[in-house]
Amino acid sequence: MLKLFTSLLLLTAASAAPVKDSQALTKRWGCWGPAPSSWDVQNAINTWQTDINVVNAFLNNAPSDPTALYWAAQTALTAASNENGPFKVLAAICDLQLPDGSDGYSRAVNAIQTSLPAVVAKLQDVVNSPADPNRVGAVASTDLCCQVLPSVDFLFCQATANYGIKDQVPNWVARPNACENVNC
Repeated sequence: MLKLFTSLLLLTAASAAPVKDSQALTKRWGCWGPAPSSWDVQNAINTWQTDINVVNAFLNNAPSDPTALYWAAQTALTAASNENGPFKVLAAICDLQLPDGSDGYSRAVNAIQTSLPAVVAKLQDVVNSPADPNRVGAVASTDLCCQVLPSVDFLFCQATANYGIKDQVPNWVARPNACENVNC
């Protein structure tokens, strides 16, 4: 019994030790977690950029054949679904502000959290109904063109500035051609 008590006492003392700066938890607008490293941010941006490029390529060059459209849409759906991983890394930064000092971070995070699922659902609609090529046009909507992509631009630009890596990774994302026809 004394051995168990001693073990519990040591465990409690060890868990009360101060957290190192690099492991400090950040709390802001519901954001908890260790601040990502520069490498984490670079990797997240590069991964997210690749996923966005896959979706854009699909939207710019969607095949008309239903079978080919199904497979191309499935690839785009997989890429769009993968965007949550890099998003979580950049959302953990938590201290990004607009030049006027307002909280651009929470606006960008909220826009992505609200609109990205709608984009994924629209890609799923294309996969579910590849015989209807009109569904492809619905993907490039205000959700994608006016909410998700501008918010990703904000997170990329601010994260690269915050971490001093502006010259090492993209600071913005390309838009699919169809976004030119979306009125934001």
